[in-house]
Amino acid sequence: GIRLWDLTSSENVRFLRHPDNNGNYIYGLAWSPDGHRLASGTHQHGVMIWDVMTRTETRLGRELSTWFPQVAWSPDGTRLAGAGVDGSTYIWNVSDNMLEQQLAGHQSRISCLAWSPDGTRLATGASGAEGGELFVWDLQRGQRSKSLVGHINVVSAVAWELGGTRLISG
Repeated sequence: GIRLWDLTSSENVRFLRHPDNNGNYIYGLAWSPDGHRLASGTHQHGVMIWDVMTRTETRLGRELSTWFPQVAWSPDGTRLAGAGVDGSTYIWNVSDNMLEQQLAGHQSRISCLAWSPDGTRLATGASGAEGGELFVWDLQRGQRSKSLVGHINVVSAVAWELGGTRLISG
C-alpha cells in the first residue's frame, strides 16, 4: 500500500491500499498539480488514481495487457501519462477516464517520462538496440517529433527546462 506522511508530526496520516494488492508492488507515484489526487502504476494492469480528499479510487487501463512502472500528470492536471512495459506511453483524460492516445515506438520498457511545461509535448526514455532511446512526442499530432541519440545505456531520467526548449537526460 501507499502511506501518506505528515512531516510536521512524522505521523502516518493515511494508508491507501490498492484493491487488487495481494502482495503486488506499487510503482511510479505522482501527485496531481493541485495536490488532491495521487496516481500510481502497479504490477497489475493499469494505473490507480486516489482522490485524497474524498478517499475515492479510480482504475484506468485495466483492459490493457501491460503494467505501468511510471506515471506523470500533465501540468494542468487534466491528463495522466503512463509509461508501459510494452514500450508504449498511454495518455488518459482524467475528467472522463478515457484513453486519449497511445504513443508506440520504444523497443523496451519505458523507464522515464516527463511533460513539457506547456503540456504539448512528452519526453520518454528507454533502452534501445544501440543504446538509450530518448523520444520527444508532439501530443497535438500524436506522433514522435524527435529521436535523440547518444546514450550508451538506458535513459533512466528526463526533465524539461522551465522554458521548454531544453531537456536533460541521464
